[in-house]
Amino acid sequence: MPLDEVLFTPKLGPGDASIFHQFVIHGTQLIEVDEQPRRSFEMRVCAANKIPHAYIERGDPIVIARRTASGTQELEFRECATAEG
Repeated sequence: MPLDEVLFTPKLGPGDASIFHQFVIHGTQLIEVDEQPRRSFEMRVCAANKIPHAYIERGDPIVIARRTASGTQELEFRECATAEG
């Protein structure tokens, strides 16, 4: 099957997001006139006590989502180097 029948460029507007599985072929489309810089982030989901060592060694910032004893939800932002324990 020709690649142009499989690959496409989604049309996204301000505030839109594109989320896909890690095995989806993807890349950055170069646009000649960009009014603002492109922003992206990578998200991994795991248990707080199972953070991969590579992230810990680099000291990557992380967000931990948890449910408190009272049942409320909270987000905790910290550097990965302090997240173990």
